[in-house]
Amino acid sequence: MLFLVQSNIYSDPDHNRIFDALYDLNIPFEKIELNSETQEITVKKDRNDVFVYGSVKLARLAKANTNWYPGSFYGGNHLYKIYSEY
Repeated sequence: MLFLVQSNIYSDPDHNRIFDALYDLNIPFEKIELNSETQEITVKKDRNDVFVYGSVKLARLAKANTNWYPGSFYGGNHLYKIYSEY
């Protein structure tokens, strides 16, 4: 599975630790930076097994890629501390 991870999350001081975890676990990922003008997202690799991790905006943009599975979800809590337990 390819993780598409938003790189510019500033509300969580530990957010950048996810990149270390992905490296350590040898999990393929791409960083994406969103700004106010971002209208769509793509991945560099030709894959459909994409998991999206980032802001609500990223989750909404990912919905356009209906072939991605599992895609994205919005759980209301995007702190690394919470996600790292799983």
